Amino acid sequence: MAKTAAPSAKKLRQQCTDAWPKRNQASDGIVPSAAHTKESPNSDHEPGKAGYCHAVDITHDPNNGCDAGKVLAAIVASRESRFKYGIYNKQITYGAGSTPSGKSPWIYYSYTGTNPHTKHAHVSIVDTKAACESTANWSIAAGTPPKTTGRLDENGILDSATVIRWQEIMGTLVDGIISGQSTVNKKRHQASTAIRYGSGGSSLVRAVQKKLGKNVDGQLEVNTINAIQKHLGAQVDGYFSAKPSEMVRALQKRLNTGKF
Repeated sequence: MAKTAAPSAKKLRQQCTDAWPKRNQASDGIVPSAAHTKESPNSDHEPGKAGYCHAVDITHDPNNGCDAGKVLAAIVASRESRFKYGIYNKQITYGAGSTPSGKSPWIYYSYTGTNPHTKHAHVSIVDTKAACESTANWSIAAGTPPKTTGRLDENGILDSATVIRWQEIMGTLVDGIISGQSTVNKKRHQASTAIRYGSGGSSLVRAVQKKLGKNVDGQLEVNTINAIQKHLGAQVDGYFSAKPSEMVRALQKRLNTGKF
């Protein structure tokens, strides 16, 4: 039996091509190959209850404008009702109504599947006839993730607004969350409300570590915190101390200048 691509998936793929005509499409995909079916027979690329292949992969090609992580971030920010879940760069996020037990929607979690999804973003669509057949525009926002506006409140709390601004300045995935952190370091994060614990590390932390010449593992651990404190001219003690934190205030002041 022939497999049919969901019109909604085709719409998202076409929007990306219309927005960035020169984008590489090497890792694009909706209808699975025979090899993909053999490897992942339960993938949403396979026909679901609505009769459609209801997932689409968008190639990551920032050099030609199509940043797959930013496309996914824009969809997440729009709270798109057709969105089931998305995967990009070792992180997974779920839509409302499609969230596994113990998880929250629209939050990024570490993804430990065999394919890290660094070459493309995977977007799964809710398996209903209405969602699959909808050809309404997706909010890809021309690859621009949600932005913070105005000055950050220099309140000494490492909150989502602060993390979003930090992510924007560092050029990483923008979701307001420092994800994949080890609980071993939890005692060092007292001033944060935007850290999620798990595995895999954070793309933001990796970018910071690279800039500061530290070991790049994505973990906000003592050596990384010390390096951030030294970079900001704050007291070096290896802790984001209890709220409010003078170190976080220093970070917020720096981010309000448009740089880190």
